[in-house]
Amino acid sequence: MKTMLCDSALMKELMPLEIAAYLRSTGWIQQSSSEGKWSLWVKGDAYEILLPLQREYRDYALRMSETLQLLEAVEQRSQLMIFNDLLTTGADVIRVRLVDPDLADGSVSIDEHAKIAQQAREMMLSAACSTIQPKAVFPTRRPTQAMEYLKGVRIGQSERGSTILAIHSRVAPLLRFGQGVLDVEEPFPRQVVGGLSRALNAMQRAAEQAAVSEDLKAFSDTITEGVSANLCDAVTGLASGSDDHARRVDISFSWSRNRPLVQEMPTMVSFQEDRIPFIAEAGRLLRESSPLEDFDLQGPVVKLERHEGQERGRVTVLGFVDEKPRKISMLLEEQDYQVAIDAHKKEQTISCSGTIKKVGRSFELQSIRSLHADSD
Repeated sequence: MKTMLCDSALMKELMPLEIAAYLRSTGWIQQSSSEGKWSLWVKGDAYEILLPLQREYRDYALRMSETLQLLEAVEQRSQLMIFNDLLTTGADVIRVRLVDPDLADGSVSIDEHAKIAQQAREMMLSAACSTIQPKAVFPTRRPTQAMEYLKGVRIGQSERGSTILAIHSRVAPLLRFGQGVLDVEEPFPRQVVGGLSRALNAMQRAAEQAAVSEDLKAFSDTITEGVSANLCDAVTGLASGSDDHARRVDISFSWSRNRPLVQEMPTMVSFQEDRIPFIAEAGRLLRESSPLEDFDLQGPVVKLERHEGQERGRVTVLGFVDEKPRKISMLLEEQDYQVAIDAHKKEQTISCSGTIKKVGRSFELQSIRSLHADSD
């Protein structure tokens, strides 16, 4: 049974220039046009589409409905599928599919939906951070460019097929210089999504290698490809069902028709249930074994230690690492040590930044900067 899309408000959601980009990318040729008014597109000798270039035209919705009907006949696909593609012509789309019997009816609890959205957010954010500079672990304070990018990422309408989350990352259209393309960097959003596809593919390989070798090196070797503890944690979170059972995660990529790929990228990565424990453990070990730069520490002084005659002293602060309370020690010069003494006497917290490192079972903050007592 065919579904006809005729709703006027729905048709006016379609953007004329994005439809033009879709037609161009699917083999249609612009035969003629009237600037700012309409363009005529043809495919072979059998099909033509008159595309209005202003949504304010009275018959715009009717023309869009006719366009969908014709594309349905040409492509032998449903109008609904074509409509969804037309809406995302200017975006790279990442689809996350969770294969889980508990989600077979296509519904999900509110709490589970919130968790899935949060893990998807962390996946996109870790990819943005790795695009700027690959690291084993990213701190809570993320680069401004990554946070600004995240503001433009959107969750699209839910799609059927177990649970599918469609993430839209809009990207600038490609503009050519005559017949050639300028040799410049891809826009940051395309770099992020392309980097994510390569990182997930590398993570899949690393999980398979680690299963054979029992060596974390399989994962640490992929850090330069965008794999991080944060990305491992995000995939593990997506794969964790409501009762902590592992489920398969399929992540697929479709690329904006406004900007063709300049190099081949993975279009599908599937994480089977048996890969998830290796990814989870890799995330934990990468986090615990890697120094974390730009770590912000705030907390009360719980221990002061300085040997007689020495200028430097060791201070222990009760802070949070990965949202868990931890005792963090640091070796301070005399001036900063005096600040810690005064804060301890006045029952004030202190704040500073640095690189945190796990030493045995303890945490130590190094390269300390901007230490000060917090005012009440």
